[in-house]
Order: sequence, then structure tokens, then C-alpha cells
Amino acid sequence: MNRKYNLKTYRASIAVALCLTLMSLFFAGCDTADIRERMDEADEAEQYDFSVFLGDAGDPVKISELINRYRDEKGVSINPIITEEGSDNERALWRALESGNPPAAFLISSDDNMENISEGGFLADFSFIDSAKAGQTMPYLFQGYGWAVDKRLIADLVGAGRADAFIADIRSADYAEWNTFVQKLSAYILNGTAEPFGMNGKEYSFPAEKGAYATNLNGVFAVAGGDPEFCVDTLLALALCTSDLSAWEALKKLANDNAEEDAEKATPPAVSETPEEVATDEAFNLPRPALSVYTSSLNDITTHLAGRYAPGIRSKGFVNAKVYGQKNAREIFAEGKAAFAVVNSEDFSSLSKLNAVQANNLVLLPIKFPYAENGVSGVFEERPVNRCIPLRVTHSFAVNGKSSPESQKMALDFLLWMDNEDRTLTDALENSVREYYDRGDVLPYAPHAQSLQSYAEALREKNLSEYLTHANWDDVYKENLLNFMFTTWYEK
Repeated sequence: MNRKYNLKTYRASIAVALCLTLMSLFFAGCDTADIRERMDEADEAEQYDFSVFLGDAGDPVKISELINRYRDEKGVSINPIITEEGSDNERALWRALESGNPPAAFLISSDDNMENISEGGFLADFSFIDSAKAGQTMPYLFQGYGWAVDKRLIADLVGAGRADAFIADIRSADYAEWNTFVQKLSAYILNGTAEPFGMNGKEYSFPAEKGAYATNLNGVFAVAGGDPEFCVDTLLALALCTSDLSAWEALKKLANDNAEEDAEKATPPAVSETPEEVATDEAFNLPRPALSVYTSSLNDITTHLAGRYAPGIRSKGFVNAKVYGQKNAREIFAEGKAAFAVVNSEDFSSLSKLNAVQANNLVLLPIKFPYAENGVSGVFEERPVNRCIPLRVTHSFAVNGKSSPESQKMALDFLLWMDNEDRTLTDALENSVREYYDRGDVLPYAPHAQSLQSYAEALREKNLSEYLTHANWDDVYKENLLNFMFTTWYEK
């Protein structure tokens, strides 16, 4: 980005930087009265049009750049309120809101007490703005999960002229097309076999001679087998996105309550052949198709592993955190040994440290599942899951409902401007996540979170990793794995 810097801009940049430093210092370790007094003193010493509370979220360098640019373009001076990293942001936000000069806008995390802030009258309603998807808040920071791939590798595989179209086709493709592509890519990597394949109804083919980025590959996926975060937590949560398990959970609770009541009476539970009993049996089988989706996908992914020095295989080494931990998987991907690596958008910094050029060329693709093949709809709220990524909004902006109408308008104008301008300063993964968000191709991350948390713990206790040490999963073995998954779900 080419920009002209003059003395005025330079001085303003220094002023903003000093402001960020001073604000972070006087927010740390102070009591409420001291915070309020210092905020009032700061506002008296330096006049601003309005303040924005940011806490410790976001990038201070990027924020100062945006504030400078907005001042230069609009002539509006903004006071950013920054706290030290790791601060109690909810407490600091309340201090700011209750000070003599409260911020006209503030950044709030999904973990903060939104209900109390709303009841306090601090949330102005700007639901008439398209960007305000939640009515009173404007999403700002996102965490999205998916397969990261280097766009330069895609250009190697299908040609530079078709790379963007191919990425779009992968996003829209069904599981059968995706899995066929994975199998043929694996054969191309290992044997140099260049067979045509379809993606979203279009035909593609690999070049006979491998390009610079394809040459180094030894497998399709970089997966941390020694870390349960992906193989258990993330992958399972995604597989269950389309499953309405509320009926099953209600019946499970009823069964547990009845069992406790029977135990208190010291009498065995009654045996019934009523329609209600049959319905209960069917409800208890509800999770099975979704778990089948999970086990099928887990098998397909871990069949085509990349390794540090050679293709990876399911083995004791694969579940060893020192060999295939999260750090190892990222290094395998950064070294160009794997075509895809599962990441969340907040991993950009760590990936950039390993390979900055690659990180700046990454794009995020959906993690797909064989829903149709396992009798599951594969649709969440009328959206095909296989074109979506799971997403969590970690922070959103709000306008202070107790600020003056003039301050509210200035704050809202800045937020709307920043919603567009901020795209020029975000990293590759965040940009990719925002594209999914703008299209509406997102899923709430970890639905049924409470159930999944206890289930994941139970799977780890019963050692799911034992199944990941077996290289070959035939039909009998996959059925055993599915039974293990279902029994663990039933017992949790």
C-alpha cells in the first residue's frame, strides 16, 4: 500500500502511539476511582471528538493506523482506550462506561456479561445497519475453522488461470467430489498419476509435470494425531452440526431421572412394550448416523497423511504428541509437505513465523463430511454444511446508548467506515473467514457444546487414540469404531 507521510501525520502517529502506551499503563493495576480520575484528567489534557474502548483485543498498530487514516480523511479525532494484554476486560469496560467521560463505542467479547450491559442501557440499537447482524452489535473479530491451503499450490495443480475458479468450486462441491479429488491428489503425490477429476460439476486435471509447490508434497493432510483438539473436539463438533439431538438429550435426562427414582425405591425399572418405549429406542439411536459421518471422515483424512520426512500413516507415532503434535503438524504444512492443514483463523501469527510467504497466500476451505452417504441431511438452517465453515464471533463493537446523539452518530459513522477499511489491514486467514461470513456460509462452532464437552472427555478417557494406531480400517473395524463411539455417547 503506497501512502505519503508528512510531518503532521508523523506527529499524529507519535501522539496516538503515546496515547496507546499511556492508556495501557494507567488501566493496569488501578482501582475504579483511580481509573475514573485518570480518564478524566486525560480527557482534559487532550480533547477528542469521542473515545472508543478496545481493551486488549485486536492489533494496536492496525488500530492506530485506522484512527490516523480516519482523522486525515474525516477530520475526526478519536481516543482509543487500550488495556494491557491479559487484563480483565469486562471490569475495565465497566470502569470506562461509568467514568466521567465514557466511550461512545466499545468492543465487547462474547464472554462478557452482555445481558448486564444491555440492561444498563449501554447498547444503542442500530439494527437498521446491514453490518449489525446482531441488532445491537457489529461483529469485528472472528474465529473460523477449516482447511488452509496455499493458493500457489492450487495454481500448480490446476493452472494459474483456473485457480480462483477451482477454489470456489471446492467450496461448493459435495463430499463425493471432494473425496475423489483427495484420492487422486494422493496418487498424484505418491505416484505421479495425473488423472482427471470433477469438482462442483466441472472437470479438472493435474499437469503431467509437477510444479515447484507440488513437488515437495508427500501427503494430502497435516493433522495433529497426538492432539485431541482436532481428531476429537473440532471434527466431532462439525460432524454433529446438522443433528437435532435435543429429543435424544431430553429422553436421556428422563431415563436418568427415572433410574435415580427407581434406585431410591429399591425396585427395578418397569419393562414396557408401549409405543412410547419404541419411540425412546429410536431417539437413543439418533446420534448414530452423525457419528457414522464422523468416523467415515476421520478415516478418509487419516488415510492420506503427510509426514516430516515421508508419508504419514496411522500408527503409534501418529498419536504421539512429540511426533504428531500441533506444532509438528504446522511445521509439516509450512515446509510444503502437506497440501492442507486444519487451522483456525487465529493461527495466522504462528503460521507466519514458520513461513511468512506461505501464510500470506493462504485461503480457508470447508471441512467436508459424507452426510448423504450416511443418511444425514447435511443441511443446517437451509444451508448445506459442506460449503460452510464453523465460526465464532469473539468480539463485536457496540455504540454506547447513554452517549449523546451526536457522539453516537460519530461513533457509528466510524464503525461503518472501519468495517470496510479494516479489510485492507487484515491477514489472509481473517479475510477468508470474513468472505464466508459475508456470504452467510457459516455455522455456529460447537453446537450442543455442553454435551460435546463431556463426550470428548469420555472419548479421551476411553482412549480413542487406540483406533488411530491401526493403519487399515476395513468395514468390520469401522463398525467396531462406530460402536465404540455410540456406546461412549450413550454412557457419558
